[in-house]
Amino acid sequence: MRILLLSWKTWGVVSYAEQLGPEFDVLSIATDFTTYDDLVRQYPPGWRPESIVCWSIDYMPVPEGIEEAGCFTVGVIGDWNMAAQSLHCTGDAFDLLLTDRGGCDMLAKAGFKNFRQILFAGYLPTLFRRLPDVERDIDILFVGNFNQGVQAHRARWLARVAQLSGRYRVLLATNVFGEELIALMNRARVVFNRSIRGELNQRAYEAPACGALMFLERENLEVADVFTDRRDCVLYGEDDLEDLLAYYLEHEVERAEVAEAGYRVVQDHTAEDCLRRVMRIVRDAKAEIGLTERPLRSVAAVDLDVQRAWQWLRASTSSSVKAAAAALTRAEAAGPRPDVCNAAGCLLSLTAISRRADAPDLAIAASDRAASYEQQALELFPDYAAALYNLANIFYERGDLPGAEVHFRRARSILSSGGLGVEHVFGPYYRTPVWTTFDMEMERAWNLHAFGSDGWIEAVRTALLWHTQLMLNDIALGARRYSEAALDAQGAIEVLPDSPIAHSRLAVALLRQGDRPLSAEAFLRALELAPLVEWTWLEALPLLRDIGHPRYEEQLRIGLNLARACPSLLHLRRWMAGQAPELWPGGDEDPPA
Repeated sequence: MRILLLSWKTWGVVSYAEQLGPEFDVLSIATDFTTYDDLVRQYPPGWRPESIVCWSIDYMPVPEGIEEAGCFTVGVIGDWNMAAQSLHCTGDAFDLLLTDRGGCDMLAKAGFKNFRQILFAGYLPTLFRRLPDVERDIDILFVGNFNQGVQAHRARWLARVAQLSGRYRVLLATNVFGEELIALMNRARVVFNRSIRGELNQRAYEAPACGALMFLERENLEVADVFTDRRDCVLYGEDDLEDLLAYYLEHEVERAEVAEAGYRVVQDHTAEDCLRRVMRIVRDAKAEIGLTERPLRSVAAVDLDVQRAWQWLRASTSSSVKAAAAALTRAEAAGPRPDVCNAAGCLLSLTAISRRADAPDLAIAASDRAASYEQQALELFPDYAAALYNLANIFYERGDLPGAEVHFRRARSILSSGGLGVEHVFGPYYRTPVWTTFDMEMERAWNLHAFGSDGWIEAVRTALLWHTQLMLNDIALGARRYSEAALDAQGAIEVLPDSPIAHSRLAVALLRQGDRPLSAEAFLRALELAPLVEWTWLEALPLLRDIGHPRYEEQLRIGLNLARACPSLLHLRRWMAGQAPELWPGGDEDPPA
């Protein structure tokens, strides 16, 4: 079977595309943007694909015109929890979508018909391997992303693991890659793993491949497809994590036996194995469903330009942003529409952010044009809450806080009213290149509800209102209007009660206006919800100590164990060494990692 495999990077499973042997004739192209017509011109003489597979459309710009391809088309989605908006824009371009088991549930809710489950990940055996003569001197290891916005749920589990650092050698590390990561996993007796989507992630294969015992959440949706509890991995839950860790760390023979079994299991789950299995699914699905109607082909030209531009903006490659600009120029030529103006404003605001450091004059010009487009959107539709939200962020980003406050207040007024429709909250939405809690809340809204439904309108409204409240809180704090800032933070909590940043913002506002006891309670709630945010600890611990709070000693020990386990919490480690020498001997020296 002849397959064209498109990806935005030549790494991971895609790097094995041309090693699949006679079963598949794969042409692999890495690109940050292309059109279908451009692809056709790159085919070798006499070669035409039977299928086109776009790998990781959650990050890769979907090629323009792919819906017109005369062969079977497939979109592969990895991080579907971060791709709901992109799927709404261009998911209907494909005959088939492939994702993990949880993603299949999401696609069904969103109304997609043709999708299949795949095990998305595999490991690279040339990298992840057992190293000879390495002592396993780390009892429990975690390596991964500490971004609170993206990994909020996992942070609370990591805090639990860190509490064992007084008894075992625990290392919770971030921003570790390549040979350094491989060396750490070869030193680990147990690698703690927790997925974000209930998927078998790469670490599930990499840790056993390095000879460590892999711990994974029991409710994982895919683990039973590969592993067996207590035979080649250990599955933990809310009620037994600490007990299971203690058992296997104190029974070395059993730990080593299960780790060895896990090593044997993953030998059949390399990146090459993964890609070959995916290609077989593509082949079988092509025979079963063939070419479909591809609903994107029936979308009106202006709407299609907006949808494509939206997806290309979320991919944020240099070429895709230029393509988005061209698409929106076409859409604008068709006549004034608020959604087109709003999308153009988002495009230019992203350009302004990206050029701020290297070309400040261009950034200012782009910001001015972005604001102008959002104002045009509001002239066409004054109650366009999403455009007001975007305009307020543009003003905030360029330092015009009074202007930002005016527009945030207006957005809040509309978002707090009833009777909103799709047109009030339709995006795209202002964003920076870094994923934030707001980005994840917005994706969650799109993931949980079918586009345009009452549930979708309410969920998107909630995300916009929550962040609007936080931005008003930030502006009020900067202006030293602390009572007002506290009310804004409380408003954010009322919208999303488990938002740690809202609780920490409330704590700061209360502290600045002199209400130390209530500030302490807000800080404690923030620490409970987001235990790896270092600055919260540095604010909360001195306050709890100074007011003689009954939970000070408890929180001090929790913070001590976190600091001991997490080298990245450098300032907390130094605070502990300086302020709690009775708990942390060694003076000003950092403890060993």
